[in-house]
Amino acid sequence: MSEGGSLRIAAIEIGTNSTKFLNVAVKGGSYEVIEKSSIVNRLSSGMYLQGHLSTENVENTVQIIGDYIHKTVKTGSKLISIFSTSVLRDAGRDNLLVKRIKDLYNVTIEIISGEQEAYLAFKGCHSLLNSGRDGAAVLDIGGGSTELTVGNEIEIKQRFSLNIGAVRLTEMFLRSDPVSAMELNEMKLFLRQHLADNLNISGLNGLVGVGGTIKTLGTISAGIDYHREAEINGLSLAQKQVEKICQNLIAQKLDERRTVTGLNPKRADVIVAGVTILLEIMEYLDAVEIIISSKGVIEGFIEEFISKNIIIDAAAWKEGIKRV
Repeated sequence: MSEGGSLRIAAIEIGTNSTKFLNVAVKGGSYEVIEKSSIVNRLSSGMYLQGHLSTENVENTVQIIGDYIHKTVKTGSKLISIFSTSVLRDAGRDNLLVKRIKDLYNVTIEIISGEQEAYLAFKGCHSLLNSGRDGAAVLDIGGGSTELTVGNEIEIKQRFSLNIGAVRLTEMFLRSDPVSAMELNEMKLFLRQHLADNLNISGLNGLVGVGGTIKTLGTISAGIDYHREAEINGLSLAQKQVEKICQNLIAQKLDERRTVTGLNPKRADVIVAGVTILLEIMEYLDAVEIIISSKGVIEGFIEEFISKNIIIDAAAWKEGIKRV
């Protein structure tokens, strides 16, 4: 509890490319952020080629989680979950990281499904959906997977989880520096076939984007440091703007991309794949623009916990989004 008596809760999200931490003070049906952090540690590095997590990557992630747990305790917060997305869905439940965290902290990592991940991304940024707008979609491009959720601020109608992510496709296709036209074309053909086989959406009415790739596009477009991602919440980018940024990144060598304002140097090697995924999805959906959210899955997780576990004044909190 804080000095003012408010409940403090925290969650840790283990992703394919980064490990996130959100520590908040609950205020009625909402919350105030105490600390939000994201460290690009790429737990999945090499996994898509080798078929398993490397010991070095696991131990690095264990250290990051330990630091986050220390911060949770130091601020008097309650750790409500350590959860993981695509990376541990692929690695399986019986993996070294799950065992290490259980042994060290007696915490079982929660591995959420692709549909759960899609739902939480939608919940995390649903405030950007126009009231009453039907058929809007929330797109979350991650390192290992991409989630797409269609609905409105009242209910979710469709959820998709696709095994296409910035890290996964970089390891599968992009080996040249700079990226070669042949590699890029092979990746685009793969993406188009994957979307045709796995997406069935019509009547789309707006697109909101979350995740590292999309937030990076926002900070690059705004010309601001990538740490200032909160400032681009609600920013709209036209498809042509995304195409221009993508073309510039493709033309650059890796060392050049690492110096681009707004791009975390640790994301420089996977950003081309990430932006290409976005462009192919926008093309497939006939989306002419995307609205950027600085909030995503971990915020959705916190909001879901609050709505289910904390007694609040009904007037201070909208009715929760219905699940399909």
